[in-house]
Amino acid sequence: MKHMQFVASLCLPLLLWGCQANNDTEGCDNSDEGCGGAGGEASGGAGGDGGTNAGAEGGKANGGQGGNAGGAAGGSGGIAGSGGAGGTAGSAGGIAGSNGGAGGAATGGAGGVAMGGSSGTGGAATDPKAKNWVFLMLGQSNMSGMADCQAEDIVAPPRVFKIARNKSWVPGHEPFNVSEYSSQTGAACKVGDRSMGPSRAFAVNLLMQVTDPEVNIYVANIAVSGSSIEQWDPQTGKNWTPMLPYLDEALKKGVLRGFIWHQGEANGGTDPAVYAAKLGAIVTAIRTRAGNATVPVVAGEVGTTSDTGRVNMALAMMAAADKNFGVATSENLSLIDNVHYDNKSQREYGKRYAAAWWNIVNKK
Repeated sequence: MKHMQFVASLCLPLLLWGCQANNDTEGCDNSDEGCGGAGGEASGGAGGDGGTNAGAEGGKANGGQGGNAGGAAGGSGGIAGSGGAGGTAGSAGGIAGSNGGAGGAATGGAGGVAMGGSSGTGGAATDPKAKNWVFLMLGQSNMSGMADCQAEDIVAPPRVFKIARNKSWVPGHEPFNVSEYSSQTGAACKVGDRSMGPSRAFAVNLLMQVTDPEVNIYVANIAVSGSSIEQWDPQTGKNWTPMLPYLDEALKKGVLRGFIWHQGEANGGTDPAVYAAKLGAIVTAIRTRAGNATVPVVAGEVGTTSDTGRVNMALAMMAAADKNFGVATSENLSLIDNVHYDNKSQREYGKRYAAAWWNIVNKK
């Protein structure tokens, strides 16, 4: 005990802005994809294995570790057992970085508040929301879906859910879009309905690489056909405020793991720098509301025959400037008309969105 008190007295509390209750960009879900429980291993130092208090370092629990980037040990460092609780002494526990689990809370050390632990000494190492991966999908008609529904689209895959217009969570069959196609209770489409989009295929392909059988995918598709990027402006856009209750409901359900965007057919003539600035404001507002400045974002290229090269240039600019921003190519996808993707292409686009998301996550 004296040794622990001595170590604790050497540590200075260090708080990093990035630790939020919903911060989770890299799989902080206590699964093979995630960084797990509490503690706070990162730049602040890795703690002693098995919960031993080593030097001035933050605890590394058997139950997992805090965010794997930017974390820092606080004053308590600490003993962290398999339950994922933080240190036992000192003025403040280590706070992990933006990617997930936190170290101890104040005095006495606690388990991570975000993505891996619960506060309070002896707290459990698992946040009940960590296994619920939430994805927000916004944009215009190619995100809401204009392809013909086929028989497989009516079948809800296991562990995939969508938000319905009444804000309930229902099995994830097409259509996913709330704004136009979903009934109050999220009824499935009928074969031949032009309401199929990329959401179901995205979730299915995403889960193919998830090794934790307890992870579920929750999709909130609030796209609006024909909408311009200006209509999604967080300050003045007419689509922004109606979308927020669905996003907030999703954040109650789980952790925002990604934002998927497909829009641009209505902005083919917009200057690339202007478009990038407008989309950047949307991305920042969503990340801020989720409490995570590094939520992965994937944007789909526009494939229409109209003058949309500027939009795709803007997306490339954003990907070059933000390591957590990826682009799904529209190359070799087929259109029903000059604007909308057919069923096969929507499935392929869903696959590409998932691949781009995993590419961002696996780089960390």
